[in-house]
Amino acid sequence: MILETYIYNSLVNTKKQEINKTTEHWLKLYFVCGLKLICALIAGYLAWDCNKKSNIFIRFFYVIFASMFSFIYIIYYSVFRKVLGFNCN
Repeated sequence: MILETYIYNSLVNTKKQEINKTTEHWLKLYFVCGLKLICALIAGYLAWDCNKKSNIFIRFFYVIFASMFSFIYIIYYSVFRKVLGFNCN
């Protein structure tokens, strides 16, 4: 969540205090939300695919957890599964 807030603050100039939001503001907001959605879908897919042999309820739990913390899960997956070589179940 901290990374998304930093990206949002860097894209949107928070020093302006306008009552009417410009089109540029909304485009930046949609871009950040789209980026978050894409990362959540990727993390959810990685969690679903990695837990093929688990119970369906545990599998759903992992997918929800991975989607909520998508940036952290993608970094974890990259380091733990790919760099260190620990395979999925």
